[in-house]
Parts: sequence; C-alpha cells; structure tokens
Amino acid sequence: MKHDNISTLITMANQISENLNAHLSDEDTATQVCAHLKSFWARSMKRDIIQYSQQGDNKLAPIVKAAVQQLEVLYPNYTNPQ
Repeated sequence: MKHDNISTLITMANQISENLNAHLSDEDTATQVCAHLKSFWARSMKRDIIQYSQQGDNKLAPIVKAAVQQLEVLYPNYTNPQ
C-alpha cells in the first residue's frame, strides 16, 4: 500500500462520512459509509483501507473506523495476516 494512495483513501472515506453524518445518526452513517465502500470502491481500495484501519492509531474518523469494521466482516480475506 503506497502512502499517497492510502492518504487519498483516508480523505475520501472521511469526506463520505462527513457528508452522510449531516443527515444521519452516527450508527446509520457508519452503515451507509460501509455500503458505499462496498458498492463503489475497488477491491484494492477496500483491502487497503481495512489493512490501514487495523494498524490502530490512524487518521480515520471514528465513524469511518466503525464502517471499516463492518467492511472487515464482509471481506475477512482482506485483513492483515496475524
């Protein structure tokens, strides 16, 4: 995963969250962000954001972290090997 690429993904995911959160609760926003990532992001993008999220201390908004956790359930093969 390239640094520039993940920075772009972080920005995109956080912006999606901000746009949706203006109209929805945090829980509903996380569900909608997950649905958006599932529907519109390429496999490599989903894999990269999941792996980035698993690193712990990161720049994802809390709602995005919750959305990515939902995404991990849908794509367990995209997680970092333990």
